[in-house]
Amino acid sequence: MSLTYVLDTYAWIENFTGTAKGKKVEAILQKEQVGTPILAVAELADSFQRDKADFTTFFTFLKSKSVILPLDQHIAMEAAAAVKAVARKKHKDFGLNDAILYCTAKKHHAIFVTGDHHFKGMENVLFLE
Repeated sequence: MSLTYVLDTYAWIENFTGTAKGKKVEAILQKEQVGTPILAVAELADSFQRDKADFTTFFTFLKSKSVILPLDQHIAMEAAAAVKAVARKKHKDFGLNDAILYCTAKKHHAIFVTGDHHFKGMENVLFLE
C-alpha cells in the first residue's frame, strides 16, 4: 500500500469543522492516497463522544477517504524509544500518542499532516498553518 499522506486527529477535526486549515486537508483528500492511524480514530471517537455528536457518519466518510492504519509493535517501540525521547528534549509535554501517530506515518513513508505545534519543523511533516 503506497500512501502519500497520513492525517492525524488535528487534521481530521479541522476538516470536519470546515476551517481554512480543513480546506487544505480537503484538497489532500481529493487528490492523494491517505491513511489514518487507528489511534487517531480512537481520539476522534472520544472527541465526538465528549461533544455528544454522532461519530458514525463522520467515520463512514473517513473510511471512504482514507485507509485505517493499525498500530503494531514496530510503531509502538519506535514511538517510545526514539521519537518521544527525542521530542521531549524540545517539548516537555510531547506525548506518547503523538509519537505513535508520527511513527505510523513514518512506517508508511508518508507525509504526516498536522497542526499540532509539537511537530512544527519536524521531518516529513506538513504543518497546517
